[in-house]
Formats: sequence, C-alpha cells, structure tokens
Amino acid sequence: MYRFVICWFIVTLMPSSGLTTSGDGAEGSRSGFRLTRPDLTILGATIGSSEKSDILHQLGPAPVFRASQTQGSDDLVCYRAAQEGDDTVVAFHFGPLGGWIDLTEISISRATELSWSVKKCGHSEQISRNLQFLRGLHLGASPEDVARSLGPGRSLKGNRLKYYGSHHCPQQTAAKPQGNGTRGDADVCEIVDSVEIKFTDGRMSFASFYEFVDR
Repeated sequence: MYRFVICWFIVTLMPSSGLTTSGDGAEGSRSGFRLTRPDLTILGATIGSSEKSDILHQLGPAPVFRASQTQGSDDLVCYRAAQEGDDTVVAFHFGPLGGWIDLTEISISRATELSWSVKKCGHSEQISRNLQFLRGLHLGASPEDVARSLGPGRSLKGNRLKYYGSHHCPQQTAAKPQGNGTRGDADVCEIVDSVEIKFTDGRMSFASFYEFVDR
C-alpha cells in the first residue's frame, strides 16, 4: 500500500542566499534528510493521518474542489487569513494515493502564488502571515532562516529550493501486515520525504512538503 504526504513551500531566492546545493541528482538518492510527525502537522492536521472530514470539522466549512481538470487530480480544501490585508492561504490536498480522503499534501502560500481563486477558500482566525510550520519557519522567511531550520538545500534551481531524503521504514512500520496477510520487510519498505520552497524577492512566498511510504 502507499501513503502519500505532502506539504509545499515556495519562496524567491536572492543571488546571495547562503544556501548550498549538492546538484540536481537528489531524486532517487538516499540522504539523511528526514521529516518528523511535527514537521508534517499544521493546524492540528497531519499528512498521512488526518482525513478530509477531520479538517472540515477543525477549521470550519469550506468548499471542496478539484485542483485541475486533469484526471486523478487532487481534491482541495483551503483557508485564508481572516484579517484584512493578510493574503496567507493554507491548502490541504487529498490525492489519489490517499483515496481522495486522507490528507496527502499541505501548502502554505501567499494568494498570488495560487492557480485558483481564493474565493474558494474559507476564512480562519488561526491563519496569518505569522503562522509557523516546518521547525519554526513562516512566510517571509529568508533563505538563511530556511538553512538554519532545515539545513543546506539538496537541490537548487532558480528561485526554487528542494529538500529530499529517503530511508528505510522503522521495523514496527515495515512489519505491518500487508493485503495478502504477510508481513512487510524493512528492506523493501521505504519512506521518502520532500520539501519544496520558492522565494520571491528573497523571501519565502510558497511552501510544500510531503512524505511517501512505499510498502
């Protein structure tokens, strides 16, 4: 079975960012970068654990809509800051690997970074530009702030920074019964963690992260 977990960061990078990169070959490689359960949690919702109904109950009514017309695209529920002048938006994604029910991705961004109208989003007093996520980061954070929280960037292209890591599942996770009644094998159960960040004018303007468990 698969469990998919995503949360997106996007920010615009200044030429002198203080962030390093180890090249473009991060995909498919193993590294020490890992996300923890607190990293995957925002506003009480956790990727891979929370369902669509949980979020609607916690944050209030909001429309459910498709991210795009593409077959298999995510369902979305989004919320924006209630305070006038604050354009912060948090979007919760429910993709096919979660059966369009389990939370598979979260994005935190400025409204101008979105491909859909924020009129589709509900309002929440819990959301503001000071909302913290991923080890104390927030929109408007500098590249140096990101490096202090997450470490040197694994892959850097233009104004987008990506962190990527893969590692074996813990024994207790890998050994859960599979659909055929057999036990999993830690050597074939893999966890993939990824964070993407975009900078605009040297400040974080959109963020995304996910965790994918392949058994």
